[in-house]
Amino acid sequence: MEKDIHSIDLRNIAPDVEVGEDSLSSKFSVGNNKIRPLYLVVSLAGALGALTRYFVSVTITSPSGAFPLATFVINVTGTFFLAFVLILILERFPNSSLARPLLATGFCGAYTTFSTFMVEDSLLIKNHFLMVSAEYFLASILAGLLATFFGAWLARFIYELDSYLSVQEIPDADSQQDVGRQ
Repeated sequence: MEKDIHSIDLRNIAPDVEVGEDSLSSKFSVGNNKIRPLYLVVSLAGALGALTRYFVSVTITSPSGAFPLATFVINVTGTFFLAFVLILILERFPNSSLARPLLATGFCGAYTTFSTFMVEDSLLIKNHFLMVSAEYFLASILAGLLATFFGAWLARFIYELDSYLSVQEIPDADSQQDVGRQ
């Protein structure tokens, strides 16, 4: 069976959406209205992520040759947020089809910035700020990993706490009266 050239593999946009060969070409073509909500969701969330990134970058400034604190804060908070929400989505809402594109691809894709991190670090090296470059590089990698682990841990903790609390039953007034009569 030949694939339609306008087909999109939804696993790249929403990996939790299951698509078969037939549905890939018939239900999810570019011209079909069924795929457009994903584009809209990713676009709107991306706009919000880009605005948030811009706000942080103009709020936190660093002089030339100094540690690029704005990009560092953006990437570490974005990494934490991404790990946190993805774990919550995967464990709490495993069948959601718009949450991952909205939060991961859209918001975090526009908010976090690996390319700016690399350009800033290479400029520090070019301008002979080697210690600042090394500190920035190592701090970004280590803080990013810690933020990922902490975000995932916190999401799992909240999910397990919610599961535990929902299992606990609070006796209602009628059952308390029945216990008193016995």
